[in-house]
Amino acid sequence: MPIELLNDLEKAVLILNLRNVEDLAAISDPIASIAKRTRSRLLVIIFHPTFELASGTGSWAAVQKLLTHAYVQATTVAQDYDKILMTIDVILRGNHTPLEGICSLDDDWDKIFYSGMEILAFKSLEYLMVAFIYILFMF
Repeated sequence: MPIELLNDLEKAVLILNLRNVEDLAAISDPIASIAKRTRSRLLVIIFHPTFELASGTGSWAAVQKLLTHAYVQATTVAQDYDKILMTIDVILRGNHTPLEGICSLDDDWDKIFYSGMEILAFKSLEYLMVAFIYILFMF
């Protein structure tokens, strides 16, 4: 990774649309990549139908494994790059679960990424809800 892309963001959001809950490799590279670029706060939002509120199809073991893997990826990078105070949040959402309440709309985000691709660059999370609807239809 070029040196100018390390630590260039104060706070970032990473949105991942997981196709298979068991496919942990699919989230590894995007999380590591964005964690390298982020200095103080990384919010990872993982979408999958299993995480719907009414869904009874999920397995706690699979969810626990996914959460552990996501946190380990991000914290390993944070420690490797001497960012031990970086705040890392991982949120699991169903594909049709509203995004309200994820975090304060007053938070200033430097970038919002979808599966590691930099597609949105605005500072307010209030547009995230509209942007995610756009993302679902584009991908």
